[in-house]
Amino acid sequence: MVKPSTVAPESAKKDEELKKEKEILASVPTAVVVPGDVVTDPTAPPLPRRRPCCTPLRCCVTGTFVLLLIAGIAIGGYQLARHRHGQKFFRCGVDYKDPPRHGGHGGSSSSEEWHEMEEELEIDTQSQYERIEQPANDVCERITIMHDYNIHLSAYRLWTTGKCYIKELNVTTSLNPEEFWNKLQNQTFFNQHFATLVETYRVVLPPLTDFRNLGMYIPLLCAGSDTFWLEKVQNEQFEQLWQLAEEIMEQIDEGLDDMWDEAGERTRRAVVEKVDEVVNWTGKNWINIKVLGPSVTKALEMTGKLPISGK
Repeated sequence: MVKPSTVAPESAKKDEELKKEKEILASVPTAVVVPGDVVTDPTAPPLPRRRPCCTPLRCCVTGTFVLLLIAGIAIGGYQLARHRHGQKFFRCGVDYKDPPRHGGHGGSSSSEEWHEMEEELEIDTQSQYERIEQPANDVCERITIMHDYNIHLSAYRLWTTGKCYIKELNVTTSLNPEEFWNKLQNQTFFNQHFATLVETYRVVLPPLTDFRNLGMYIPLLCAGSDTFWLEKVQNEQFEQLWQLAEEIMEQIDEGLDDMWDEAGERTRRAVVEKVDEVVNWTGKNWINIKVLGPSVTKALEMTGKLPISGK
């Protein structure tokens, strides 16, 4: 007689737990892991969604800025290359003969005195200007001259006296940058005789303060100096004004007779500096420019000998 076997309660419970674990594992989907993939826990909560780094507006603004930057660099490089291509330098010495002097300034004289004037020329055929550096000599102080053919103005910077004179560019007595540079290449160009023309001016008071209509180059040249516009006067009128200025200055000198100290002597020297003189070779002629300075012009206006500027 065989007795029926009995299963211990603990063994039956273990069998049931193993069966449940197998059912749970069977219900979980299998996944193939590829090297480099990020394995995430399927039971973990979803990660927050990242916002795109470049929104349409941001991309548009960034692209526009980059395009403007590239365009600015390209234009600047082109202008620099264009400027350097047209910029030319030349140094020369040309003989200059004093014109006959008449009237009060310098006395009457028919003698001819020759001078060798040195000039350093910077000619830009692209930017259309001529810059002339003239060192101090026995005729005039150190001067920098700018002829701007873009706006047809000339500027004369007097470095010792700290003044800058501006006038209309006389194209009939000057060579434009292309003509000037082409003639400088011909050695026989310097063998010819250059006539001397005398031009006389008075300053227009007060000094200029608005430089907006003076182009790009002249304001840079005249920066930091007393800048005046020049008004043309006829040579005969200049002689008359000079004589009147001599009389006025003699009266001023009489008032300074008792001022023989150092300060008074400086004042006297400042008073007698009545005319500024500029001598410039333009490639066509020598131009001798004489200017009734600010102090003389003011004295003539105050005494009614000269119409007030601008009236």
